[in-house]
Amino acid sequence: HTRACNSSYLQHECAEVRIAMAKEKGYTVLGLGERILRAETASVVSLALLQSRYGDI
Repeated sequence: HTRACNSSYLQHECAEVRIAMAKEKGYTVLGLGERILRAETASVVSLALLQSRYGDI
């Protein structure tokens, strides 16, 4: 495996651990399927989805 492949694998494993921890604490976990968002765009997308679902905030 290449370094990039190994890095991607580790990120996936870390994400699964964080998801399990959030569920244990009672959080509702949402996803966008296989999409991976950058930190800079994740908050904007989240707000857009909430506005789409619940109307203008």
